[in-house]
Amino acid sequence: MHKLLLTLVTCQAVWLLDFHDLWAQDSRVPATPPQITWIEDPKLAVVEAQRQRRPMLLYVTADYCGYCRKMERDSWSNAGVANRVNQHFVSLKLDAEKYGQLGARLGVRGYPATIVLDAEGQHVQTIEGFVGPQKLLKALENRSTQQNPRR
Repeated sequence: MHKLLLTLVTCQAVWLLDFHDLWAQDSRVPATPPQITWIEDPKLAVVEAQRQRRPMLLYVTADYCGYCRKMERDSWSNAGVANRVNQHFVSLKLDAEKYGQLGARLGVRGYPATIVLDAEGQHVQTIEGFVGPQKLLKALENRSTQQNPRR
């Protein structure tokens, strides 16, 4: 009887440990990749850039633009790019259909367009068209270190 009870307790303990391991594996949620914190209101983005004394990154896009979707999928969703943008820039996603006049004043001739302004709002760089994540990251690294020398 004592052996039977010991066997049952041991089996139950093993079962609980196995169940716990299975439950822990199932409850693990994969880490979500970083995403860029886009501001979609130009006035709010300017205020935020001035408050934080950071350069501003403008991404000019349009709903009908296929290369814009490709850039969002391939470049802006890249972890290195997202981290660089979130750490060093105030990021504005500008809808060309809604803010077309502003895009025109910034010299945008096609989509997607990526524009970097310094902390004072002066134009630094415009990148026209689709840019892959590695090339974009290199451009952003160069601009963020120039604009934020104390970082």
